This record gives sequence, structure tokens and C-alpha cells, in this order.
Amino acid sequence: MANDPATGGYWLDASDGGIFSFHAPFYGSTGDITLAKPCVGMAAMPKGNGYRFVASDGGNFDFGSAPFEGSAVG
Repeated sequence: MANDPATGGYWLDASDGGIFSFHAPFYGSTGDITLAKPCVGMAAMPKGNGYRFVASDGGNFDFGSAPFEGSAVG
């Protein structure tokens, strides 16, 4: 889960990469694909205009303004 600093809402990420938005803008998810490992953590961008989450194998998934800065999975 991550708080949206812009709206005061939050995003909840499911282990399959699905994102649920509560009073926060939706930027995308991986809920429509099969991930190799489950999602285990999430962080919002400082201005609330994006988010990223990570899977237990090190896969990194970025949405909105969250820049892709690499992944532990090739």
C-alpha cells in the first residue's frame, strides 16, 4: 500500500500486480499479465503522480511518472 501525497488517498497493490485506487488516480497495473513472483512492496512518487512496485524476485514495475531505474530481473 502507498499513500498519495497529492490527494490524501491511497493505492493498494495485490500480490498479482493488480492496483486498487482509493481517492487516488489510477496509472496502471500488471493485473492483466501473469507475474513470475508475487508483488511484495509499493511506493508512491513524492508528488503523487505515479507509483512503483516490486515483486519478490526483484522485478520492478513503474507507472505514471515513476521512472524506470532498473530491475533485478533481466
